[in-house]
This record gives sequence, C-alpha cells and structure tokens, in this order.
Amino acid sequence: MSKIRKYAAPLALFLLAFLSVFATSCGREHVHEWGPYEPFLEPTCFVAGQERSVCSCGKARYREISVSHNFVKDRLDIENRATVYVCTVCGTEQSERLTTDEAGMPIVSLDGPVSGMTSENRVPLGISYEGLESSFDASCFARIENRFSPSFPRKDYAIELEDGGEPYTVTLDGKLGEAGGFSLIANYIDSSSLRNVLSAKIYGEIAKTRDKDDKMSRLVNCGATDGYPVLVYLNGEFLGLYTLNVTEDESGLGMTGDPGEAILFANGYTDQSILRAPLSDNYEHEGIELIYTSGDDKGAAIDSFNRMINFIDVNAGFAFKHGAGGHVDVERAIDGMLFTYLTGAVDNVSKNILWVTYDGEVWIPVPHNLSGTWGLKWDGDEFISPGTVSPGHPYNELWRRFSESYFYEASQRWAELRRGPVTVENIERIARELDGMISGDVRDADAATRSEHLTADKNNVEQIISFARENIAYLDEYYGYIG
Repeated sequence: MSKIRKYAAPLALFLLAFLSVFATSCGREHVHEWGPYEPFLEPTCFVAGQERSVCSCGKARYREISVSHNFVKDRLDIENRATVYVCTVCGTEQSERLTTDEAGMPIVSLDGPVSGMTSENRVPLGISYEGLESSFDASCFARIENRFSPSFPRKDYAIELEDGGEPYTVTLDGKLGEAGGFSLIANYIDSSSLRNVLSAKIYGEIAKTRDKDDKMSRLVNCGATDGYPVLVYLNGEFLGLYTLNVTEDESGLGMTGDPGEAILFANGYTDQSILRAPLSDNYEHEGIELIYTSGDDKGAAIDSFNRMINFIDVNAGFAFKHGAGGHVDVERAIDGMLFTYLTGAVDNVSKNILWVTYDGEVWIPVPHNLSGTWGLKWDGDEFISPGTVSPGHPYNELWRRFSESYFYEASQRWAELRRGPVTVENIERIARELDGMISGDVRDADAATRSEHLTADKNNVEQIISFARENIAYLDEYYGYIG
C-alpha cells in the first residue's frame, strides 16, 4: 500500500471538519426555528409548572408556569370590607376589596376624628361614596341625628357636604337626584331595615293622589323621606346596614325663605305634642323642637302653632269643620292620620311628626322617623296587634276632632286609597323590592352589630306583609269599605 493511500481517508475527514468549521466561521450556522410553547409539566397549588418549545433540530427550551390555584368566590366578609375567594383544590383563601357590585348596594366610608360629635356639634370628616350609578369623594360636616340616637349603640348621622367651605352638591343613586346632604339612618330598632323607606314611599303614594298644586306635591314623597340601603364604614370599622335618606330639613321640605315658613318637630309624648296644651316660652322642654323659621322672629312660629292648638281645644262639630282649614291643611292631615293607622305607627301618633307651614298660618303634619311601623314597637323587641293604632284610639286631639267631625270624609278617602296605592299587593311589591337589595351576607354581618334581644328572627318582610294584610282588613271594617 502506498503512503498516499494510507493517509487519504484521515485527510478527507480532516478536510470535512475544517470546511465545517470554516463554514461556521463565515456565518452559515444553524438558526433555531422554535415551535409554540406547549404544556410540559402542569403547575399545582404549590409547585410551579413548565411549558416547552421545540426546534426542528430537536433542541428544546422551557419557561415557568406560575403556581396555580382554582379560586372561586366563597363569601363576602362585610365586616372587613372584602370579597373572599377559596381554592377548590387546596383551600387557600384570597381576598379582594369589596365593591358595590359584589355587595349589591352602595358603600359609604367616613374618615376622621369623631370625638366631640353630638346632635348639636358638627365635626369635619372625609366621605367616600361608591354607588351603583354614581360615586364621589368629598369633605363634609357630620353630626348625630335624632335626639334618641345617642342612646343606641348605632347612631344616625346627618351629613352636610362642603368643598373649600362652600356647600357641595352631588348626584345620588336612583330617583333621589341632586343633594347637598343626606342622612345615614341606622334603623337600629328595625332589624329588617325596611320600615323607614317602605313607609315613606307608601306615604308619598298616598299624598300624591291628592290633586293639589302646592310645594309639598313637588317634593320627594310629599315631604316624607326617601332612600335606599347602604353599607357604612367609619374609619375602617363596619357600622352596619343603614339607609341613605334624603334630609327632611328646610331644603328637603321645599322652603324658599318666604315669610312665615317654619318647621316644628314633635319629638316627645307631651300635652303639647298631642295638641292638648299650648307651648310656653320653655317649649324646648315640652316635646317640640323648632327646626327652621324663615325669619328671625321664632316666636311668630310658636304663636301660630299655639293658635292651631287653641282652635282644636275650643271648637267641635260644625264650628271645627268651619274653621279648621284656617289652621291646618285638612286633606293632608286626614292623609297623615290614615297613613298612621295603616302602618300601625305606634311611635308616630304624637311624636315623630314634622309640623310644616309655608305661610305661617296653615300647618301640615308630615310623618318622620318611621322605624316603629307595621306593628313594631319603639324598642324593637315586641310587636303590637293590628288595630292597636286605630281611629278608636286617636291619641292626639286633632285626630279626635277628625273622628268626630270628619268621619265621612275619612271614610271616603279610605275608599279612594283602597282603590289606589293602599293594597296588600302594592305594599308587598315595594317591601320585596327593598328586601331583595339586601343579601344574606349583608344581613348576617348587620345582625352582629345589633343587640341580641332585637327580634331579627320575626322582624322581616313576611311579618310586615302579614301585618299589612290584617291591619287593612281591620280598617276596611271600621270605615265600612267593601272592595
């Protein structure tokens, strides 16, 4: 064998290797063509997974898939304002900030120091409102509302919005429209949280059936409040399920500053509040509070109210019917009386009445603070029987005179209302609509903020409807209505 043939094969291999290296050094190397990433190792709740992409040459690359939980919504933690999600595989919990969509109702947050807040003393706070239709952040002044609220663990709050020291107007949800303030009502004795708004809506429907072209006809519910359920937090602490109500002050009652305008509030059971005795100079301690007067002469409003009381005291029969319209809006007063009987408003027969005048002479009673209605007593712990608050027990002197002198007119009016808004079906419709806004999670959280003695097991929409049915039947018999 020649030396040339002996070294030919090794030489050829060397030349191939050289050419390969030369080709690489000239930029003609293999370019990976990666395929799409596909699952390679499924993640678990605690171990990350992988997915892989493969080149046509067989080389693979990998990337990590994060730990994966299968979270589903488990519950609402209303107290801590959170929506809680739970992994169905391992039980791990995760929380997100509770939204109005999840809660099914607006959320109101108040922030700031509240020491020194009383029914007389306002304190500055920040307020955040997250509604279903509108939201806002603002500054406000807040005070405790309702003279009895300070004695309850949960307070009512009157909110006045302001911006840089000037009044501030916002848009509220639903039909409440523009407002520069509102009330946050705890409905503490009413664990159903339905009565206040339900009753006011019914009163509004009753009063608006009158063909009257007056200021009150143009008000929300003819002067009675209106509102909807909200969740309230103060400095991050859950206060409970409240209702946001439009205010029943001079703006809410349509006062424009005309001479003679005034609002009195009957807030106690006294001879003066049942219209049996006139007010003295010390009227603040006689169950009557002066809320507003358009002029500086507060005595003018008190004198006018006393003229009504004195007229009721000394007139009866024809004399009463002949002159009553000069002191009280008879139609509005009959509606207020029938409404109180209808709702069994045991706490509104003498107190919880706003007495309103637009001219300084004629007074209109407007129901206020309607938690103790539909059979619920003032303490929230007991119920009254249908017919307890009735024309046979008029409670105040004006209604006693109406029972004597206006029985026919009251009977006719009752028949009109029974053919209109005062039906069990209408009351049930409104009650169930309001009740449907409140979830079981919200009710459970709210129950924890109330005293155990409150009758939450009985105080519900079914009790309200049952009372309405029996009380309407009682009044039908009394007034002789046959449907």
